[in-house]
Amino acid sequence: MKSYNGLWDQMMTTENIIESIEHAHEGKGKKLKKKHYRLLVKFYKHRYEEETQNTVRRWIYETANVYNPNWYRPPIEIKDGPSGKIRKIYVPTVKELIVQHCVVNVLKKILLPMLGSQVYGSIPGKGSQKAVRKMMEFIREHPEQCKYCVKMDHKKYFDSIPQQKLMHKLQKKIRDDKFYCLLCIIIMYIPNMKGLPIGFYTSQLLGVWYLYDSDEYVNNTLKHEGVSYFTRWMDDVYFFGPDKRDLEKCMRKYTAYTRIHQDLHIKDNWQCFRFSYRDSEGNYHGRFLDCMGYRVYCDRVVLRESIMFNMIKKANRIGRARHITIGQCKSMLSYNGYLKVTKTYNVYLKFIKPKISFKYLRKRVSAYDRRINGMENRSRDSGQKARAA
Repeated sequence: MKSYNGLWDQMMTTENIIESIEHAHEGKGKKLKKKHYRLLVKFYKHRYEEETQNTVRRWIYETANVYNPNWYRPPIEIKDGPSGKIRKIYVPTVKELIVQHCVVNVLKKILLPMLGSQVYGSIPGKGSQKAVRKMMEFIREHPEQCKYCVKMDHKKYFDSIPQQKLMHKLQKKIRDDKFYCLLCIIIMYIPNMKGLPIGFYTSQLLGVWYLYDSDEYVNNTLKHEGVSYFTRWMDDVYFFGPDKRDLEKCMRKYTAYTRIHQDLHIKDNWQCFRFSYRDSEGNYHGRFLDCMGYRVYCDRVVLRESIMFNMIKKANRIGRARHITIGQCKSMLSYNGYLKVTKTYNVYLKFIKPKISFKYLRKRVSAYDRRINGMENRSRDSGQKARAA
């Protein structure tokens, strides 16, 4: 297995620090507390200045050298998804957020290439729309190989990832001791916690990568024993196959493998069912697959009702507003991807098109991006002049 060195020096480069501040500002930084978000905006505006970059370097050194096992910050609780599941979220400070982005910018170049094409979730360019599109391509081309489907989910995935086993796996890939120690401190940042804290930027990358061995087991073993198609969305796993008994055996083998080698457990509500198909008269039989916000049938994809209702509500809200913010424009444009994948054009014509114009929203966002890029260029030039002086 290939291992990597010199990662600490890569993390400390000016380019990486500037990129990390930009990613932190563009991402979920707006969910920080007001005073923390104002500080993040300040860092973003002055990211080309040497003083700002040195502050981030100092933060990285402080995180790597000062570990407090008695530190504690209570998480916030939110209701997630239509089920209303309560999740504990650890919201990082500006310092923690930027340091985590600096680490992930280097780490993702090592870990993401290891993941196969069938893995999606928290990976740039591999969202739910691409995952469903690839799934539908296989279902249409090989309907006989998709008679049955298995849907399963890992129990309390992020809370259950064993830190010691994760760090042992990372040690095989990372030869840079300073970078590895910093990564271990971030993993163990929350005292008395077994798994990874939800809300930390590093948890997304480490979470999607941790099941890499299980993916290899499916591709090298289970695909010869009954699994014809496999895809994974973070910790949600989907199998397709022509025979129900073989598919259930593969599911049990996968469950045993993850329990023994990953210290993880599959939820008891796993399902193995006859997948959707149409008879000679065109009538539908079997069950659709509810996954990643969609309902997948043998010949079409339908948007989940809760997401559709939220999209219509947001369109109505924007249609009534006197002034549309850039955040509203970007939020509504994100729903446009759902419309492209699914057969919901009639919904668009009836509920969306009379309220808003996607073309107008794109123009607003493009004009805003051009203005921000112009400000960035002026800030970069002033920073270069200051360093030259």
